[in-house]
Amino acid sequence: MREDDFYLGYYLHLVQDVLYRRFVYDKYHWNPMIPGNVERLHRDYAIVNGYIIKKYNLVNDLLIPENFSEEIINNLCSFDAEDFRKRMDSYFIPIEEQDIFFFTREMSDEFIGEAIDLCLHEIKCLEKNESGIDMYEYAWTR
Repeated sequence: MREDDFYLGYYLHLVQDVLYRRFVYDKYHWNPMIPGNVERLHRDYAIVNGYIIKKYNLVNDLLIPENFSEEIINNLCSFDAEDFRKRMDSYFIPIEEQDIFFFTREMSDEFIGEAIDLCLHEIKCLEKNESGIDMYEYAWTR
């Protein structure tokens, strides 16, 4: 991870996943067991994407390396890189503005701020060859 941006990015994605779980379930008490909640949350993401893309001037410039299939990470599981690229394209297609169900623009800003702080902390720990996230601190609490 200290030598390859691809693996650092993959790791930081996992760090953000752990933080997001805590953010949504513990801090905001989202309940995925209520029928329709998962679909509503995904709709919120689609609505908020436009806001995030505009606020941070994001562009979808994802390129799949020619030798991606040879990356060691493929030994962990299979990755459908072409499907991933297509899904990324879809995130940049604006949708009609609708009411937010749960995940608001303000929540996205808050999460991004927390994610930046945690990712920067992880990078500093990696640079110093120190432990980062405490797996017990971020374990499921329910």
